Amino acid sequence: MISLDRQTLTNVLNANKNSFESFDSSKNYCSSLNQPESCYLFVKLLKSIESEPLFKQKIEETLKSPFKIDYQTVEIKNGLELIDIIRRFKLEISEGEETWIKNLERVRDTLKNGACCATRAALNEEGRFCYEDLVNQCDSNWIFVKELKSCLEASSIIFHYSNDTQKQV
Repeated sequence: MISLDRQTLTNVLNANKNSFESFDSSKNYCSSLNQPESCYLFVKLLKSIESEPLFKQKIEETLKSPFKIDYQTVEIKNGLELIDIIRRFKLEISEGEETWIKNLERVRDTLKNGACCATRAALNEEGRFCYEDLVNQCDSNWIFVKELKSCLEASSIIFHYSNDTQKQV
């Protein structure tokens, strides 16, 4: 049995787009990979796989093997995904957590409105530092972590860092 995480499943879907084009959740997720809503759409994708036997069967046919997915672990790739989930679900967060999130939103909004290359680079770095500072300090007792787990129906969250490391809470 093959174990699929977010990246492996993404690779399978992208490498076989024609096979999965009839599944809206696959198309929506694969077209959002570099967008803030990517994490949310991945969670929807998992629910579709779980509830649609034909979808699951198509993945097994593609892999030529049965597979399992850890539905209880959700991966958040960056600060933009984190903002999207927190605001999309109107999650309760502490005043201190709100400071980090508002700073990430300020960086995101400034980047959206346009900036020169040097300013964009500095803003991207500031956003990365802010996200990673929040992740470095948080643990499973933080309000936003508890809220994330609850709304995503997850027992653990994996936060990715820009240097290809991760933290699980």
